[in-house]
Amino acid sequence: MDEIVVGIDEAGRGSCIGPMVIAGIKVNKDKLEDLKKIGIKDSKRLRPEVREDLLNKIIDIVLGYKIVLVLAQEIDQGIITDIEIEKIKMITNELKPDKVIIDKIGGLSRERFLKKLRLLEPNDIEIIYEKKADRDYLVVAASSILAKVERDRAIRDLGYGVSGYPNEKTDEFIRNYLLEHKELPKGIRKRWKNVKELSTQLEFTKLDGFY
Repeated sequence: MDEIVVGIDEAGRGSCIGPMVIAGIKVNKDKLEDLKKIGIKDSKRLRPEVREDLLNKIIDIVLGYKIVLVLAQEIDQGIITDIEIEKIKMITNELKPDKVIIDKIGGLSRERFLKKLRLLEPNDIEIIYEKKADRDYLVVAASSILAKVERDRAIRDLGYGVSGYPNEKTDEFIRNYLLEHKELPKGIRKRWKNVKELSTQLEFTKLDGFY
């Protein structure tokens, strides 16, 4: 019987605008070579148009996949690490692998990750949880592409012209939007440090959702 492997990765965890997207793909172990043949690698090492081109090729190879969007409002109402782990658990339970490979979440150790994950159903799944898994495992690299493509589409739909990650361009956009509209743009994470600092500087801290 072929081993069923699931790879899981996210895009947009550190962004202050737009969703965090978590993707999982399910594949027979003997099909991993097919992912290599189509040029799969960590999504950060691929141009956007290449990622878009690879999306359907990945879907044609894998047994199944799951993409979850975690919107800014949900992130503001919880702890992002706990939210991410809950979505990982949901994806794993739905795809039912023999083995799941997960890219490391920030500085969260394997011991703490497994404790937070609790028991999976079924609970005999082999779990690989490693830093740079999107670089070292094709199945995780493929899931990173699905997550990144979906995240890029969500950012384009917002139409702000910025990546959403905290940087000078994003901060300038938030500042100008606040000054012009007297409110924060749709899809922003109100609890992010740079958003709170800009709102304080411009005296907009009484806007709904700040705490």
